[in-house]
Amino acid sequence: MVKVKEGIPADLVMTTPDNIETLTQAGRLVAGSRVGFAHSRVGVAVKAGAPKPDISTAEGLKKALLAAKSVGISKGPSGVYLMTVMQKLGIADEIKVRWFRRTSACAWAR
Repeated sequence: MVKVKEGIPADLVMTTPDNIETLTQAGRLVAGSRVGFAHSRVGVAVKAGAPKPDISTAEGLKKALLAAKSVGISKGPSGVYLMTVMQKLGIADEIKVRWFRRTSACAWAR
C-alpha cells in the first residue's frame, strides 16, 4: 500500500476495504472499482490450562477481553478489524495497555 500511496502504479491492489478507500480518496485508485472477493474469519484461543471464554455475545467478548491480562492481536486486517470492534465496545483504551501485536499468529506460538 505504501508504494501505491507514494504514486508507484499497480495494475491490481489487494488490501483491506479501509486501505482501498484511503487510496481512492488520494486519487491512486479508480472510484467504484472495488470488488470484495474474500471474507476472513477470526478466532480466539487461550493459553494451555485457561478456561475457554464465552464469546457468543458482544457482552461476553467484552468481558473476556477485559478479564485478560494480555491480548495478542495481529497486525494484519483481522487485527485492524478487531481494533474497531473494541472501539465499538467502548474498551479500546483499556485494552491498548495490555495488547501486543505480531505480524502472524506463528510468532505467538514460539
